[in-house]
Amino acid sequence: MPNKTVCLFVFPGFADWEAAHAVAELRRQGGYRVEAVGLSMNLIESMGGIKIQPSRTLADIDPNDVAI
Repeated sequence: MPNKTVCLFVFPGFADWEAAHAVAELRRQGGYRVEAVGLSMNLIESMGGIKIQPSRTLADIDPNDVAI
C-alpha cells in the first residue's frame, strides 16, 4: 500500500459523481488511502444530496504526504 494519501476536496455542492470512479480505482488498483478533506470539519452536502464528514481540513494537510 502506498504511503501517501489521495485527498478528495469536498465543499458544499460539489459534484459527488465526478470523483467516484477515480477514487474507487485509486483504492482498488493503486491501494491508496482516500480521505475527504474540507475547509472545515463541518458536514458537507454534495450536489446529489450525499452528506460527507471531512476527516481533515486543508490546513491540516502536509503536501509532502499527499499523492493526489
